Amino acid sequence: MILFYKNLIINDTLIKRNKKLSYSKDFTFVPISYNSKPYILQTPPLFIPFGIQSYDENSKKYYVNVSLQNETKFINNCLLPFYNKIKTLHKHYEVEDFIKENEYSTWMRLKMEDDCIHFNEIKERIKTIPPKIYGTFIIHLSGYWILDKKIFFQWKILQSKIHAPIKLKEYAFIDETPTLIPKAPPPPPPPPPP
Repeated sequence: MILFYKNLIINDTLIKRNKKLSYSKDFTFVPISYNSKPYILQTPPLFIPFGIQSYDENSKKYYVNVSLQNETKFINNCLLPFYNKIKTLHKHYEVEDFIKENEYSTWMRLKMEDDCIHFNEIKERIKTIPPKIYGTFIIHLSGYWILDKKIFFQWKILQSKIHAPIKLKEYAFIDETPTLIPKAPPPPPPPPPP
């Protein structure tokens, strides 16, 4: 079930950790659920300053940074309860904050898999997310990683709706068949002489 951000207030007693998945002695993934279901959330429209980015030139791992500027209610009601709950449960760990701040913005990084689908506002599929545009996302908090006494949350984009101006790529006019224009009537005769 996809939760809608607008009237959502997370009850932290419904946040649960599921069975740990150990990948090595020091590298573990802990899935998270909310109310016994995956935490999948539709966001408000968020500004995308840079579009899709990769970690380096050779990487096939992608992410999108989204601005959370002016989204205090969304942050406090839908995001921070997960951070606070995990920080409380892991007091002896350094919990990496997934909400970042600098002098220009409050922002968050969302990972993106190859099978992520993007749409425009008229529900057409598009191939990419351009920079300097707004988008609404369906995101999934799949869980968190534990590595060397540090915890990192994993937020993924499942779908995006990009609020881009619609552009027509080919001739789109509906041409009408020209109709014959009727001839103008002849001018009236001149008035009689006095």
